[in-house]
Amino acid sequence: MKKTLAVLTSSTLLAACGGGSSTPSEQAAAPLAVYAGSWQTPCQDKAIETMTITSKADGSLEIADKIEHFETANCSGTPFATQSPSATSTVSYGSTAEVQVQLNPAGATNTTSIDKITLRSPVYTNVFTGKDLIYSVELGNPAWCVTHPDKPRSCAIDAGQEPASTQTGGLYLQGDKLYLLLPDAAVYKTNFVLTRK
Repeated sequence: MKKTLAVLTSSTLLAACGGGSSTPSEQAAAPLAVYAGSWQTPCQDKAIETMTITSKADGSLEIADKIEHFETANCSGTPFATQSPSATSTVSYGSTAEVQVQLNPAGATNTTSIDKITLRSPVYTNVFTGKDLIYSVELGNPAWCVTHPDKPRSCAIDAGQEPASTQTGGLYLQGDKLYLLLPDAAVYKTNFVLTRK
């Protein structure tokens, strides 16, 4: 954090065309508004990440992120810990452009229309919540853990304070899939994929 006009609704087209009364900020808001909603990653490393993306009046997006940590490999059951950053990230619109895109690491590269963006995150720490969580150090790493009497305890690593960052990239929407793309030389490649909840 993470996070294109593959499909445009008629209302989005009208906003982008402007008409007589649209302001520049309203026109800029149209491309990014399609990404508003709740998005989720697949289960990976016993965790699921959810991003709630909100469209702002100035055309930018605000991202509220959370990661749920599970004890099972398939993320079934109730998460033992929920991790949330202490600040939200913002996404600003750059332009809509035809670029070379590689959605899959082993897949072909195709010319695709994406929304170029800038993702900004302020300095933040992670807040961990969950029943019976205790602070610990696991293999030299700060962590939040749940202790069990009959099996090894479950832990989520706490990386501490994260620095502010600014990243340029792209967004691409394909059905219910949202791709965050990062430039690699002349090609935009998938950084991660989210599914609309």
